[in-house]
Amino acid sequence: MGTTVEIPPPATVFKGLSLAALRGLGVTLRAQFGERWNTMTTEEVVKEFVVPRTEARQCRLVDLPEYVAAEAVGRPSYFISHAWKGTFATLFNRVLEFLVSASDETGVWVDVFAVNQHREALHQQNRQDVMAFEDVVEHCVGTIVVVDMARMNPATRAWCVYEWDATIWHHGSDGLQMLMSEEDRVQIVGSIDIEEAQCFHLVDKAMILQRVREHHGDAATFNHMLQTSLLLAPLSYRADQQRHRQRSAGTTWEWGAVEAWLDGPHRALCVLAGAGTGKSTICTMLMDHLAAERPRLVVAAHFLKYSDQRRLDPVLAIRSLAHQLASRSAAFRERLFALDPAHVTALVDPESAFRDLLQAPLSQVREPVLILLDALDEADPPEQYLPGFRGNVKACGNKTLQLLTRQLVQLGANVRFVITTRPDAVCSQIEPLLGRIFADSVTLLRPEALRSEAAAEPGAQGTGVLVYHTVAKECAALGDSWGKDHADLSDVYSAYRRVFASALAELSAEDRDGVLALLEALLAAQEPLAESSLQRMGLAGAMPRLPGWGCLFYVVEHHVYLLHKSLSDWLLQESQAEVAAVRGLEVARGHERLGAFLSRHRASPSAYCLKYLLFHLASSRLDGARRQLDEALLDWSFLVRVVQSRNAGRAAQALGSIPQSAHSEVSYDILRWLRLAMHELEENPCLEHFAATAWMTAPLGSVPHMKAAEHAARRGWECSEKSGQQGGRGKASKGNLSLGKRDREKDSTEHDEASEERLPGEAERRVQEELNFRGKSMWDLGISAQAVKQLRLHLESFFAHRGRPLAAVTIEDVAVEFVLERTKSSRCRFVELAQYVDGSEVGTPTHFVRPMTWNSPFVTVLEKIQRTLEDAEEVEAYVWLDFLAVNHHTTTQQHEVVDYAGLSEYDSKAKMGTTVEIPPPATVFKGLSLAALRGLGVTLRAQFGERWNTMTTEEVVKEFVVPRTEARQCRLVDLPEYVAAEAVGRPSYFISHAWKGTFATLFNRVLEFLVSASDETRVWVDVFAVNQHREALHQQNRQDVMAFEDVVEHCVGTIVVVDMARMNPATRAWCVYEWDATIWHHGSDGLQMLMSEEDRVQIVGSIDIEEAQCFHLVDKAMILQRVREHHGDAATFNHMLQTSLLLAPLSYRADQRRHRQRSAGTAWEWGAVEAWLDGPHRALCVLDGAGTGKSTICTMLMDHLAAERPRLVVAAHFLKYSDQRRLDPVLAIRSLAHQLASRSAAFRERLFALDPAHVTALVDPESAFRDLLQAPLSQVREPVLILLDALDEADPPEQYLPGFRGNVKACGNKTLQLLTRQLVQLGANVRFVITTRPDAVCSQIEPLLGRIFADSVTLLRPEALRSEAAAEPGAQGTGVLVYHTVAKECAALGDSWGKDHADLSDVYSAYRRVFASALAELNAEDRDGVLGLLEALLAAQEPLAESSLQRMGLAGAMPRLPGWGCLFYVAEHHVYLLHKSLSDWLLQESQAEGAAVRGLEVARGHERLGAFLSRHRASPSAYCLKYLLFHLASSRLPDGACRQLDEALLDWSFLVRVVRSKNAGRAAQALGSIPQSAHSEVSYDMLRWLRLAMHKLERNPCLEHFAAMAWGTAPLGSVPHMKAAEHTARRGWESGHGQQ
Repeated sequence: MGTTVEIPPPATVFKGLSLAALRGLGVTLRAQFGERWNTMTTEEVVKEFVVPRTEARQCRLVDLPEYVAAEAVGRPSYFISHAWKGTFATLFNRVLEFLVSASDETGVWVDVFAVNQHREALHQQNRQDVMAFEDVVEHCVGTIVVVDMARMNPATRAWCVYEWDATIWHHGSDGLQMLMSEEDRVQIVGSIDIEEAQCFHLVDKAMILQRVREHHGDAATFNHMLQTSLLLAPLSYRADQQRHRQRSAGTTWEWGAVEAWLDGPHRALCVLAGAGTGKSTICTMLMDHLAAERPRLVVAAHFLKYSDQRRLDPVLAIRSLAHQLASRSAAFRERLFALDPAHVTALVDPESAFRDLLQAPLSQVREPVLILLDALDEADPPEQYLPGFRGNVKACGNKTLQLLTRQLVQLGANVRFVITTRPDAVCSQIEPLLGRIFADSVTLLRPEALRSEAAAEPGAQGTGVLVYHTVAKECAALGDSWGKDHADLSDVYSAYRRVFASALAELSAEDRDGVLALLEALLAAQEPLAESSLQRMGLAGAMPRLPGWGCLFYVVEHHVYLLHKSLSDWLLQESQAEVAAVRGLEVARGHERLGAFLSRHRASPSAYCLKYLLFHLASSRLDGARRQLDEALLDWSFLVRVVQSRNAGRAAQALGSIPQSAHSEVSYDILRWLRLAMHELEENPCLEHFAATAWMTAPLGSVPHMKAAEHAARRGWECSEKSGQQGGRGKASKGNLSLGKRDREKDSTEHDEASEERLPGEAERRVQEELNFRGKSMWDLGISAQAVKQLRLHLESFFAHRGRPLAAVTIEDVAVEFVLERTKSSRCRFVELAQYVDGSEVGTPTHFVRPMTWNSPFVTVLEKIQRTLEDAEEVEAYVWLDFLAVNHHTTTQQHEVVDYAGLSEYDSKAKMGTTVEIPPPATVFKGLSLAALRGLGVTLRAQFGERWNTMTTEEVVKEFVVPRTEARQCRLVDLPEYVAAEAVGRPSYFISHAWKGTFATLFNRVLEFLVSASDETRVWVDVFAVNQHREALHQQNRQDVMAFEDVVEHCVGTIVVVDMARMNPATRAWCVYEWDATIWHHGSDGLQMLMSEEDRVQIVGSIDIEEAQCFHLVDKAMILQRVREHHGDAATFNHMLQTSLLLAPLSYRADQRRHRQRSAGTAWEWGAVEAWLDGPHRALCVLDGAGTGKSTICTMLMDHLAAERPRLVVAAHFLKYSDQRRLDPVLAIRSLAHQLASRSAAFRERLFALDPAHVTALVDPESAFRDLLQAPLSQVREPVLILLDALDEADPPEQYLPGFRGNVKACGNKTLQLLTRQLVQLGANVRFVITTRPDAVCSQIEPLLGRIFADSVTLLRPEALRSEAAAEPGAQGTGVLVYHTVAKECAALGDSWGKDHADLSDVYSAYRRVFASALAELNAEDRDGVLGLLEALLAAQEPLAESSLQRMGLAGAMPRLPGWGCLFYVAEHHVYLLHKSLSDWLLQESQAEGAAVRGLEVARGHERLGAFLSRHRASPSAYCLKYLLFHLASSRLPDGACRQLDEALLDWSFLVRVVRSKNAGRAAQALGSIPQSAHSEVSYDMLRWLRLAMHKLERNPCLEHFAAMAWGTAPLGSVPHMKAAEHTARRGWESGHGQQ
């Protein structure tokens, strides 16, 4: 309408200086300031250099030609953002490192040089320069942010954040280049808050905030946008999209077909056409169209590029899509920011990146979502497009297609896809493939359907292959004959041919060779090559001479790009054609040239070098490159950096591409070794670990092994083969190489002695003997009585030489000091050494020694063995000793594991012979009672006063235990004046702790944990149970210490006391050994770790038994040896222990033990289960009434499958109506995951990719299922079986009351809900066994399971799994088996209880008779006590602790309970009921008129429990926090309970703890169960407020937040509001309503 007046930008915009000038200033500064240069801040450089130099002229430094030449000043490419508090050397170095690919002429704008720094004299110019920052940013191509976190977090400075905002506003988030470490990134992401950022001038801060609001709407949006960009580090498509928009100028687009598809049912739209037809341009223009026309549609795109491997990386694609989605959806962004930033930056595999960055956040997005994948064909392996290719589709070749097929297609129905691709993608199978992926829900379009026939403006493109028109329009040399309106691919190739022929014809031979060399390098490159790299390779001069320079080839952001993939396809075809337009083009030479260039910079490699050096050398197929490849492979400093940068897979792939005939010895050996040890190398990528791994895993005499020997020699390691070149392994087995310190610190005399024993060549001969012997089973290697005698003579001589009598030696000593030393050279079993054991004295064993004897005195064991063998009836008797028969030297070729608890082979062998039982050491029985422990605590406090709280356990031993036992040289528990004799005995718990921790922590934690136990419960504490007089009584002290495993075995579990402030126990080998012994003997649920969640996360991350410390090296060797025997290797043990700590699973051990006891004598028939396993049905349901043995079947089936189907991965969850923990779906998921991780390496590996802090924070079933079961199970290829026992026990109990006519309670059975919503989603390899009553879920369970599993369910009755005749006398009958248990175990029942087949009415009759008989014998007082106890047991939500019943005054009634020991029993200090049918019967009896249990009222049980818990509200237990409000609300609220409920609700300190322990939902549910008429004013108001504010309270559970929330959300005058006012007045808050 008028004339636009162009305002020239401020002069400051053109004050950038070149990189060459910046380097020159760096030289000047270094010369002036010397060493101080490295520590000077930018502020100091301004004051001491810039201001003095410009003082005379009062100008900018860039205006002084003596410092910056005039030609070096101009328009900059990059704005440099930094904080003046950072060091200038950091700024200087980071900028030059980032722009290492840029030419010397590249300009950067640095404020200290480009702004006039004379603020006072020239305030106006200084202000104008500063205020022009945004203009400068706008005229640059991007901003480089230099982060120096040691000095200043730039996110806390408003000007820095303002510069970032201006960059994002003008260039998008990919214009912001943040130079920082991953740790800095995580810290900055968490600290970005523009409103909190600081600024020297308040007027500047106001201006900055105003500009941010103008750009982004509000500060929060800006914060989120910037945080997302930093967190995800996405790819940039800006340059591509810019060119797409330029090319489409004048084109009229017709989007009707796309709009019709968007409104239709199909999920995917595929734009399918040949190369160069404008598909990528369509993607960009479609995004622009949708942004304008469908703003509610959330759009994200990924543009693939064959020549840029970064674009083909699926993880980077996921990050880039997530970044775009987060910028366009608040719901997506909110879910994304719930993740731990450190976890996000660590995501490296597509599965976990997809799950956490796309799937989970998109599940929260309700708007429609569109994902565009452009140029899917460009991710195909390039060889598929060579002429004449007849191969198959390369497995996993197209990783983006793999991402689409495996992950993206799983997204919700609101997510749809636009895909562009050539029709010949995936060997021309792309169209049917997309049909299968999207179940034929695909719409196909041609590009021409999206452009109008007539161009909107002159000069618009024609049709067909549009890249042809780009060439015709932009290459002026083409002439008039290139005016085709419709072109195909052959026309494009003809255009390329003509351009190249014309351009190359004009070149001299030298220039032509230069152009060919440049083309070869560009085609060989795996990412666009940097200008600076081409300069250093001597190829940059040929760039302007490239045919079609500026069009076919061009520079963007300092890198050289090709116009289109069709150009590279044509060049590759031309390089193989006989009559080529580009004669002499050989891509292999490009690989060689790049390989040679990168090899020269191997010492300080770039990211590109680490990724692709080995690839280029392997692809060159030329002799020079082969030599360089060998040099690179032998440079382990370089290889370590390759692995550290997560490029080990690329390295192995590159070496694997070399044909067998072309391999050198080095490349072939390194390839084989990398494939073998890659994962182990990735765990700890450092030079020492490389050498250790090669020594342990590489074949003898191979290149890696010799390289390790060379490294060992250089480091001074002691190898048995002194040359280190002949492949002898010497002492470097996995067992002792990892103990480098132990090997170096060993007494040199032992090494001399060992060396004297070896004859020349003996090691090689023994290795050959071992190879010949390898086929023999270790179970065949028993030794005779004569061999045992000979062994004793050898050992007496050996230990006498060391000054120790044989009586002072344990089996550990023999194994570690004698057996291990003697077998380390030949790496064989001890029984194979002819000099110690004659071959004629070895035979099939007739006697077996139990493994417990390892910690016993060796002489005791030896004498018992000798007597047993001499008295044996067999003519030839042989004994099997594990430490003699097992090969303890772990290698990749041979490894034997003795799994005593699990190997059926051991059991069967033991049954064939006789087991020699060795009595446990006396130390086992030196536990002391809790009462005695409390007494010792009183004594210690009295003696040490306040110091008691800080004394370490070590100090307690030195200052208390040793002095008190000095006179008698005994254990403290042997002194009756401190510990009464009756208080000492077999312990229930072993206490594991570190002596560096405080003893008060140990004392308090043990008593807190065992608060439910009786005073007679005994614990084994080493400081009291071990003789601490080491020097005087070395032998007894040693035997006590070595008996730790025996003690653990005889306890029911181990309590681990963690005092992380003093010591991480995971770093102490003895602590970890105790944990191992516990898990070995009792399973992981026998280990009770007393720690916070933070401690748990830290310990999980630090568990490494091979790195744990130990004072005595021989102890460390013994511990490692035992771990290997138990678990196969240290890594398996580490994983097993980490899994247990991470998941904190439930324990089913007590249940399963009782199941096995009950099934004694039963003959099982598993044929029906085996038939189901081999059949098609997914689920097996064992359906029968209460007490029919369904739970026993589950346990026995697990035992059967472990023996008969070892490949089947089995996990089970046993529900229990009386234990709310068993009904919690999250705990069920954790427990199943724990079992699966212990049985599947693939599952375990995926599980451990998760951040431990994330795992411990999982509290909802959906996310717990997704992260702990679904994702890990997707990696498991073996068949998986999940058993859910007693599904009916999760039903609400009122459904089983007589006369119940209600509907199924919504979400009442949470386990069924878990099965229906989550578990059924698991892969087809996962199947289910479910046991339940038929009346579960109001008798609808059978049709319900049919619907869940689509009628793929097999139904079984329990009797189908038991044979008609019992296998042994005394076996159970049939029908309801709990009846037979009652009949067998309750002696008072009499003869008339001999029914063979019983039903539920018979069980109820049995209960009635037992109760009637028992209660009739009680007086009125005792009967009331029993009824009180029954009411409490029935009201309890978890099994009640013995100690709680003692404190409630009910423990005395326990022995008088009817059927005590059978119907009711104690396990692990808690009282249990025999079976759910017992509680069902009691509940029915409590409502019956003529009841056998008259006067039983469960509401009184709730009242009694509520009153008891109320008394302990000030220091509540976990049970109290969960159920106090429930018990008070369920008591029908007599006046006492009503008053206690109101008091609890007004005790906000207690309520805060309830919410903090994640029990707010339980509290609201409890209050909601009170009838309207029974509510008090307090309970009703609190219920309404809790329902309103619960989620907000859970975010910050503290007293101040409670009061603030009540003040802000509760109705005026309500109880919560008045409570908040009271709190306000007490705190002196200034509220407008404070006086009301």
